[in-house]
Amino acid sequence: MTKMYNGNYSFEKEQYVDRLMTLSQYAWENRIDRTIVDRWLENFDCNDDRIRALEILTKFVYFSENEILRLCEIALQKLLEKIGAINNEKISINIANLKKKYLTKCRFFGVGGPSESGTSLLCPFRQRNSLSTSLFPENLSKLDLDTEFVVFLDDIIATGDTACGFWTKLEHIAFTGKVRFFYLTLLAYARGKAEVENKTGFEVIACQMFDNSYSIFSDTSYVFPEKEERTKAKKFAEKYGNKAYSDWPLGFLNLQCLVGLHDNIPDTTLPIIWAKNGWFPVFERHKKSE
Repeated sequence: MTKMYNGNYSFEKEQYVDRLMTLSQYAWENRIDRTIVDRWLENFDCNDDRIRALEILTKFVYFSENEILRLCEIALQKLLEKIGAINNEKISINIANLKKKYLTKCRFFGVGGPSESGTSLLCPFRQRNSLSTSLFPENLSKLDLDTEFVVFLDDIIATGDTACGFWTKLEHIAFTGKVRFFYLTLLAYARGKAEVENKTGFEVIACQMFDNSYSIFSDTSYVFPEKEERTKAKKFAEKYGNKAYSDWPLGFLNLQCLVGLHDNIPDTTLPIIWAKNGWFPVFERHKKSE
């Protein structure tokens, strides 16, 4: 990313803000406006840093409600294809046929409590795919004897901690018959997916993967391909990240991400985007307790 600031702050700022307003209108569901951006920029000490902040914000990857619903469709297709492969079905087999043959053997659950993202995703997932409510039992103790595939739904695997913690609880539940466990997620970071696969019995299915280039200060960063610029940007993010969220100034477990979803912003995203305590967020993150 080439630094564009040439001393004319008002001009450079307006160029970036115009771009952000276009993104907000067409990609970010009108989540931000000029007032929010101006208030957010007050977090930063000088015009150089404000331009850097704006530049980083233009690289923010956001998944709208419509995109989430489309990923729900893809998730079911990938699940059925995986089940078909397990049963040696031909690659070319029709999704409708897979649905008819295997869907009744699946039961779907959300990950986490009633208000958490995995559980909240169950309703749009069911509706988008026109699935029967009978496939969504209230709890694991109400599994039918013909259940072969237990599917846990989540919106994102970031570090993998949530899935690993969930598996620890799952291990203590006695299941009737032999079932396979799938962790079906819309989005996943390669690092987190590997963690889940190494430490649990889940078979992970992800609709969209993020490789190491989405850790924006990594050597393969898609935002900062040039080392010198990457070093400066990381120093900037650490400086203000320590003010915004000192526990993890570059995002939880140092994942250094710039990704947000319609329902929430993962804590693995840079906290200069979402932190609240003494910091004004440009995109607000909701904690589990909220």
